[in-house]
Amino acid sequence: MSRYPLVSIIVPNYNHARFLRERLDSIYHQTYPNKEVILLDDRSTDDSVDVMQSYAGRPETKCLLRNEQNSGSAFVQWARGIEEADEAVRRRTPQQISEISRIFLFTP
Repeated sequence: MSRYPLVSIIVPNYNHARFLRERLDSIYHQTYPNKEVILLDDRSTDDSVDVMQSYAGRPETKCLLRNEQNSGSAFVQWARGIEEADEAVRRRTPQQISEISRIFLFTP
């Protein structure tokens, strides 16, 4: 197991193409070595999906999920992202979870 626990970065979006590239550049330029990015689009009508697709091929990108219809709620998007991220937690053994906790508790 990596010394660095996996961090899932959930990026919900709806019609924010104008700001999305700056937001994603900030996320992808972070130096933390063990991260996955979950891109979510709530059926945007602007160029958001095109922007997200330009990041989808990066190694840190776990997935790009686009709703077939707008959910009407940012909370639905967050829940979907958490569900996708939670898959990694379900694959962890109790020993791995203990090690992750130890790292978070004792690493300055």
